[in-house]
Formats: sequence, C-alpha cells, structure tokens
Amino acid sequence: ELDDSLMDKLLDVAQQIDSDYELRLLLSEAVYGKKLSTKNVEKLARIASEQIDSDYETRLFMGAFIEQIKQSSDATETLISKVDHIDSDYERRLAINMLGSYGKMTNKSWLMLLGPVADGAWLHAARRQQEDR
Repeated sequence: ELDDSLMDKLLDVAQQIDSDYELRLLLSEAVYGKKLSTKNVEKLARIASEQIDSDYETRLFMGAFIEQIKQSSDATETLISKVDHIDSDYERRLAINMLGSYGKMTNKSWLMLLGPVADGAWLHAARRQQEDR
C-alpha cells in the first residue's frame, strides 16, 4: 500500500516536475499495483486535473489508477471536470469511456459526464457540416 506519508513525499517531488510525460511516468510507476486509500486516489485525481496539460498524458495517467477510482465519487467528478478541457476528440472519448466504466458514478457524475459527451457529439456534427459545404 502507498501510505499517506509516502504519497505526500511523492507529491512534493511531482510538483517540481514540469514535463507532463515525466510526471505521468513517475506517478504511474509509483501507483502501479499498489492499493491506494480514497484520500490518495483523490490526490491523484487533482494532480491529473491541475498539473497535466497534455490530453494524451492526462488520459494515460487516468488509466494508471482508473480501477481504483471507483472508491471515490469526488475523484470521479474531478476527472470528469478535466475531461471538459480535453481538446482531442479521441482522447476525450477514451477518457469518457474509462470514467463511465470504472468511476464511482452518482446521479451528479452521470449528469456531469453528459456535458463532455454532448460537446463531442456537437463538435463532430459541426465538423461534418463544414465538410459538406
């Protein structure tokens, strides 16, 4: 198990890393195969939401601890909020799939997830109209 003390030290190191790629690698390796407390799952969700800008790295990092995300509706909602900021349709769709499948979904979570789903459908329809012109 990755205890709170070790997680705090890890997060201190993580805050000094500027590269999304290096941050994802560090944290993904640190949590791989570990049992995480709900508090630590929520911390990781905040990091994914606040510190990682790359759509690709965000989605990969979510995947590193996605099976444990079902412990926390707060972490699930934090990640759903991040999905709103994913520009790539492909990465957005994969993130939505992961969260819908593994997240601790409440009524609020499902409603929040509809926003990114609808945005993706709207963008796809708008692009199709542009191509038809």
